[in-house]
Amino acid sequence: MTPKTLIHSTRVLSDHRYDLSYDVNTHIAKFVEECNNANAKVTVDMGEERPIGPFGQWCQTVTYTVQGDYDDPAFAKLYDSYTPKSAKPNTSATQNSSNSTSSGGCYVATAVYGSYDCPQVWTLRRYRDDILSSTWHGRAFIHIYYAISPTLVKWFGDKNWFKKLWKNKLDNMVRDLNNIGIEDTPYHDKAW
Repeated sequence: MTPKTLIHSTRVLSDHRYDLSYDVNTHIAKFVEECNNANAKVTVDMGEERPIGPFGQWCQTVTYTVQGDYDDPAFAKLYDSYTPKSAKPNTSATQNSSNSTSSGGCYVATAVYGSYDCPQVWTLRRYRDDILSSTWHGRAFIHIYYAISPTLVKWFGDKNWFKKLWKNKLDNMVRDLNNIGIEDTPYHDKAW
């Protein structure tokens, strides 16, 4: 038996202007079901809802603590799908990408990669918080992005053509950011 503990946090967004509210309970039920199917024990910690961005968006951080036996293939698959490449143990277990459907401030990247908490989006969030937000024109871009992207994702986020349009551009950007030292490890957004 190889016991492992996974801590997975995700932000759930509600945007009262565009009626993009996401049912937190649905998100929790999906993840808990995924954990139960992987023979894992899960506890859920609900964070407080707080405002993000300048345009009336609110988010809530939900943190899951998941415990299981890494020798169990179902748990190993779950563990690997929510663990960044750099933190994974040496193993022959299959590596899958996250299927989480949460969303946060990185609307387009979340739609493209399927999760707000994956290495590519962690990189982009760090770039937003550490580099873009440090200048007035970067903050202006962020504000404009928050004003436009929720609507784009609402209309087109589930369309394959939209994801294909952005995937290569985002992959190149993430690669370039990683090459200059921006990490792709788990990340908690800064309040700014």
